[in-house]
Amino acid sequence: MPHASVTRVGLLAGAATAGVLIGLGLRHGTALQPFAATGRIMLSVVAQRLPEPVLAFAGAAIHFALATILAWCAVKLVKYAGGRALVGAAMVALVAWIISAWVFPPALRALTADLSFVQQLLYYSVLGITLWGGIRLASEGE
Repeated sequence: MPHASVTRVGLLAGAATAGVLIGLGLRHGTALQPFAATGRIMLSVVAQRLPEPVLAFAGAAIHFALATILAWCAVKLVKYAGGRALVGAAMVALVAWIISAWVFPPALRALTADLSFVQQLLYYSVLGITLWGGIRLASEGE
């Protein structure tokens, strides 16, 4: 799969999961909080002097970059899984959830730190489904 297709899959997964985070955030009155928290962590040296929208933009950029990296991992797994896009996408989503929940220290879990178990299940399910759908669409376009 060409790099442009992997990037499109990553952007699709990033947009879908960003939508989940914004939707869940709107229920609590803090739609951009997960992105601002991520931006605050990644830009910790200068974060105290930056306004909240700049931190949210930086966090969203990091979110989309991570989704593109996960898309690349899913595409590589699909090659090794004999073309089974569902297996590759599900494995990447599951490993991402495990790493986020049990490997990262709590301070680095900015995107999903305040989500309940069910909300995290929704987030990572949407990630897996959009990776699967994106890989399927990209492979049909080749």
